[in-house]
Amino acid sequence: MATHNNTLQQDTNLYQRTPRTSNIIDDFILPYQSLYFRCSMISVEIIALVLTGVGLIASIIYYANTLQNANKTQEQQLAARRTQVCTALLQGSMTEEAMQRHIELLETQFTDFDDFLQKYDSSVNPELAAKRLTTWWRYNTIGYMIKDDLIDASTVYNFIGPASMLQWRKWKPIIEEYEKTGLSTPGIYEGFDYLYTEMDKIRQQRGHGK
Repeated sequence: MATHNNTLQQDTNLYQRTPRTSNIIDDFILPYQSLYFRCSMISVEIIALVLTGVGLIASIIYYANTLQNANKTQEQQLAARRTQVCTALLQGSMTEEAMQRHIELLETQFTDFDDFLQKYDSSVNPELAAKRLTTWWRYNTIGYMIKDDLIDASTVYNFIGPASMLQWRKWKPIIEEYEKTGLSTPGIYEGFDYLYTEMDKIRQQRGHGK
């Protein structure tokens, strides 16, 4: 009977010690579980940040490539448009009629401005005046278009460079006199002047004669 009671008492004591043992295990393991949980959360946050950064970089690269392709397309379209405008504008200078007008204007003879007015002013020679003004305005327009970077100066030179320079040298004194006397608006033919300057630059670069 005494032996039975001792065994029961030992079991009771063991039962009473079990919670204490459990508490010791919890005190040892739980901090590590908490640390592991915090590390896991930090890892998730880091992965999320990395993924966000990668996505942002990918978006930037995609946008840059798209913008670059758009710029290339725009440049190609602009180049094609400039070529079309230049060709359409200069084709009129390649006709037989344009060549005859060019020669006729260069062959006009006058000693000074007064002599010019008596022979070729629009009031006495409207037919030649129309040819002269058409030529002046054509070259004036081309000059402004080169200045505004709408057409290529080198291409213009290939078509009408030397011809336009001859016309400017011929008519520059008359244009200046028109402006001085108030018969023409000052600076109205700046485009023609600009055209000559640009054509002369290209002539010198290519080593062509005067």
